[in-house]
Amino acid sequence: MKRKGIGLTITCAVLAIALAVALVACYFTLKYFVVVDWQLFPRNQEVLDLRGQSVSPQTYDTLVWKMPGTQIYWNVPFQGGSYDCTTRELTVTHLSQEDLNMLVYFPLLERVNGENCTDYGMLRTLYDQHPELEVLYTVPVAGEGYGPETTSVTLTSLTREDMQNLEYLPRLTRVDGTGCREFPLLRELAQTHPQWEVKYLTSIAGTELSASAKELTVSGASYEELSVGLAAMPELQKLTVHTPKATGQELAKLREEYPNVEIHWDIEVFGQIFQDDATEVDISNQRIDSIQQAKEIASKFPNLTKLIVDSTGIDNDEMAAYRDEVRSSYKVVWTVIFTDKCKARTDETWFMPIHQGEYYFEEKNVYNLRFCEDMVCIDIGHSTVKTIDFVKYMPHLKYLILAWTAVQDISPISSCKELLYLELDHCVVRDYTPLQGCTALEDLNINDNDWPVSIDPLLTMTWLKNLWVPTRSYAEKEALVAALPNTRVVTSNPQTTFIDGSTRCTEGEGWRNLKNYYDMRDQLGMYYMN
Repeated sequence: MKRKGIGLTITCAVLAIALAVALVACYFTLKYFVVVDWQLFPRNQEVLDLRGQSVSPQTYDTLVWKMPGTQIYWNVPFQGGSYDCTTRELTVTHLSQEDLNMLVYFPLLERVNGENCTDYGMLRTLYDQHPELEVLYTVPVAGEGYGPETTSVTLTSLTREDMQNLEYLPRLTRVDGTGCREFPLLRELAQTHPQWEVKYLTSIAGTELSASAKELTVSGASYEELSVGLAAMPELQKLTVHTPKATGQELAKLREEYPNVEIHWDIEVFGQIFQDDATEVDISNQRIDSIQQAKEIASKFPNLTKLIVDSTGIDNDEMAAYRDEVRSSYKVVWTVIFTDKCKARTDETWFMPIHQGEYYFEEKNVYNLRFCEDMVCIDIGHSTVKTIDFVKYMPHLKYLILAWTAVQDISPISSCKELLYLELDHCVVRDYTPLQGCTALEDLNINDNDWPVSIDPLLTMTWLKNLWVPTRSYAEKEALVAALPNTRVVTSNPQTTFIDGSTRCTEGEGWRNLKNYYDMRDQLGMYYMN
């Protein structure tokens, strides 16, 4: 019995000692550590860095509660990853309410980049709930992208999805739908969002729209107004536009867009009224300031084929470049000034300086002739002209008088494929070879050329009908007659009878008894000089 009592006493003593030790250990542990989820965290620390550990938000919250004086750093679990709690910017491609709740664990966060996120509702909520954050995102509306700071949106189209997306723009105050045709949706938008200023077209250039109107007349309307306004008038049958701000191409496009509406317009240019179907617009009574001004005027007329302007002050070469630029659309016509007395419109078909009292057309004026590309007949005989480069720019030239001039080089004339009648008498031409390119030439006068020039190039011109040449040797005359059997050859020599008995090479005038001479004088509006 004594032994049992001693053993029990010893056991109790051991347990008491163990309990005391445990209590002491527990006391010291709780005094220097915080226990959370069976983990020990040291107390009374200014900074506790847990970024190398896996810590749940619940553990973090408990630690914050139990260690109020300690700055705790940790990696925050967010969207499947973990981020340092000191992160200043986060990028998201999706966003949920749970994600929003986790943002409180980033006390230094400054920016959330959601440019590639389409959870616009949650992004708007984030923007509203966290004004201290810069929230970046872009909402698509009618094909354009808008950020949360947007205050005004301009619409050219509208869908219900667009209407929903507009609600994700927290600072929006104004919607400009004056260029949008979806009137029912615009009205609905204005009714459901009275806090916004929603504008849409109710008139065209001050003329009120009516959905039931069958005819409409407006003044000074733009294409945008007309295009949108007609969409609001389904019963419209006729539209008349006075002095539109739209171009002719835009108005023609409007006709295509609304084929059931008869659309007409008139345009005032320098005080003149022209109808929309005008093919020729003559405003030569007023000077244009620039080529751009001419283009703007021309743009009003979709059927334009000729624009006649006063281009005084604009260089002829600039005008020619403009003419070439728009040639496939319409013809530009202006007046070329040679001297105070002499001028020519670029679409005129004949030119004779003496007809205007200019008796001495000079070489310095020749260059500007090239701009008169429609010339059919030119008489600049008895002048000081030396060069004829201008003929290269006259594809339809038929009658050309260069008699009694100082022209030596006739190379450019080879381009005159329609030339019928040519006077080169009393000139100083050095080479007739270029004449071989004039394959339509019928009547040629090279009589009394003071320079001894070879007539060999003429021997191939079998298409000639009448040829006047200076005095030639018998051999040369015989060669001409043989080479040109269908040509009447006239020289200054006395009448010659050839071996075959013909007298086709005769002396005499008769140059002004030719049909082409009469036709040429008719072109010039002059009397005949037989």
